Amino acid sequence: MSTSETTIKLSFIPIPPEQSIKWTYQESLCHLNQLVDSDNINKAFDINKCYKSPVADKNNSAWFKKAKIIGINPRICKTYWGIVKYAMTFPEDSIHIMPLFESGNDGAIYAQSSWELNEEFLDFDLIKLGYNTAEKQLKLAINVLHSMNKCVGFDVLPHVDNFSELVFLNPSFFEWVKLNESKTQQFFPPQIDYNLLYLEIEQVICDFLRNNGDSENKKLDEKIINNFYKFIKEEDRRQILFGQDIEIRKKRRNQLINAIRQNCFESIPVTEHSPSRPILFDKIKQNGETNYAVFKVENISPFAKILGGLTPYKWYSIDKNGFPEVEKLEQNVWQYFIQKHTEFQKKFNFDFFRADMAHNQISHSHSNEDKNYDYNCEFWAKLKESIKKTTPYFATLAEAFYNNYYIDGFKDMINKDFDVVLGDLNFKKLNEEYLYILDDYINVFPANFRFSPCNTIITNDADRKENNDIFQSDFANEIRMFTALFMNTSSYMGIGFETREQNPIESRQYTSNYTNHQQFEYKWGENKELFTTLSNLRILYDYLKPVIKNEKLIWLKTRTNKTAAWIFVDKNNCPLFLFALNLEINSKKNKVVIDKLIEKICYKHNFKKLIFNELLSNSRDEKPTQEIIINKHMQTLTLKDINLGEFKVFSITNLTE
Repeated sequence: MSTSETTIKLSFIPIPPEQSIKWTYQESLCHLNQLVDSDNINKAFDINKCYKSPVADKNNSAWFKKAKIIGINPRICKTYWGIVKYAMTFPEDSIHIMPLFESGNDGAIYAQSSWELNEEFLDFDLIKLGYNTAEKQLKLAINVLHSMNKCVGFDVLPHVDNFSELVFLNPSFFEWVKLNESKTQQFFPPQIDYNLLYLEIEQVICDFLRNNGDSENKKLDEKIINNFYKFIKEEDRRQILFGQDIEIRKKRRNQLINAIRQNCFESIPVTEHSPSRPILFDKIKQNGETNYAVFKVENISPFAKILGGLTPYKWYSIDKNGFPEVEKLEQNVWQYFIQKHTEFQKKFNFDFFRADMAHNQISHSHSNEDKNYDYNCEFWAKLKESIKKTTPYFATLAEAFYNNYYIDGFKDMINKDFDVVLGDLNFKKLNEEYLYILDDYINVFPANFRFSPCNTIITNDADRKENNDIFQSDFANEIRMFTALFMNTSSYMGIGFETREQNPIESRQYTSNYTNHQQFEYKWGENKELFTTLSNLRILYDYLKPVIKNEKLIWLKTRTNKTAAWIFVDKNNCPLFLFALNLEINSKKNKVVIDKLIEKICYKHNFKKLIFNELLSNSRDEKPTQEIIINKHMQTLTLKDINLGEFKVFSITNLTE
């Protein structure tokens, strides 16, 4: 590894993140003082106010298309304050925090149970300082992250935990099926009406209240029971049904689940990847002492999944065949969903949201081939519109792949008004296809689409044993980070990649497992060589950030499809920095040859020479740093000694005549 001798004040502390998570509160505060001046720290600690977002002066969300995003599972950081500790170890400017609401019975953070924040992530040192609730600690964390010039996003889920508290509080917001008494099959229209089954669910819950009283076992007035879903506010319904004590809430929820199932009702599960309708009851399965319903999908795509632990919101009226009627919006559901998340954004001052499972094309009628291109039928678009009324810079990130499923995935992303789409680059091995996609990101997307693809390194979902062959070497992982940081596109990296080992052995070394509760804490990798290289990349990125954010990138023509090079130029097309990489397996082809460089950058200024000085390389060999000189008549630039998996960065000096 070689780097330049340039000394700069860093915006981060380049240490392994595991060390930062172990800091005491006082140690973390000392390190924070290295990065943020005391006046701004004091402002951030005043949680009666929102600390100004780094992008608050923007009048639109275009900034997000160049955001460098780190995805954080708070369970791995342990606490809300742990997110701040981890954020001190990287220069990337945006943070996506995975779901923060109370999780379901099995601790799955993507299975929301209520609108309460998860108390699992409380920091006891902050409690002693008076930040004694999850709300106070999250507000503090976001304020401090903003003081560090980092934008912060939250996860929005179009589903809840199966039989979550929210399902019982609002039965009409979800889809139901009714089974026969032997629970061997479901009823279909005209025996039942899919859109009115919730009335029977409400009646079961009201009968439960008659028989069991409220959460304190107090008998309820019949008027309250009869008007429970008509005139009682949700917060009051929650107090009556569940109360505040966590153990009582769990007990009451289980009692309600039994009551619903004894009356032969089930909520439908989430399906992933369209087409996936109708969703039909299949059978009852036994798991220990617990019975649960299994569903199937009649019109299923090859990629479709049924996620039995989750229940989707009912966005549209359902026709007699079990398909959504996109022209008939469930207005109460839309209003509730949008209002809750708009209030959440405003309260904590988030800068963007990540749309979970945004590749699902719920608004499309799967009973025919009609395609919906109506912006008003997409709840993601309407939620963004609601938030932008008071936060014009607010942006959206889609967990989607913009490929073709049931309809044109590109138009689907546009219709949902996303700014950035994760894509599937993290599932691509490093080869000529990988480089072709990067070329596409630079030259095709900006001119043709309103959304930008994300240069995704790894996500929480991708961090699995079966994907180890994708992250096939340290060289490959270094190049993923290299292209993500030094291209002027958005990028995304999941927590833990910095020290990830190539083939982790233990299950607790995979971050994907920690979306569910685990008996043991996450085990950070010990890949010191990878961490060193990525730290050097981040140090250089910290220095070059203004160039990457503001200057023009030009993708260059190289001799082979397994090499790539690009250059940043200023507003006068004067070249500033050159980046090159080699994926050529043939060990004899240890160079990157760039054709028509001067012509490509349209360099019309009078100059005598361009001098290329090597700033950074990930070569393991002891090679002298390169200095290359070309004059204005040369059309070919040859960068030597770049082997398979290696990259180089050059600064460019212009000698004028």
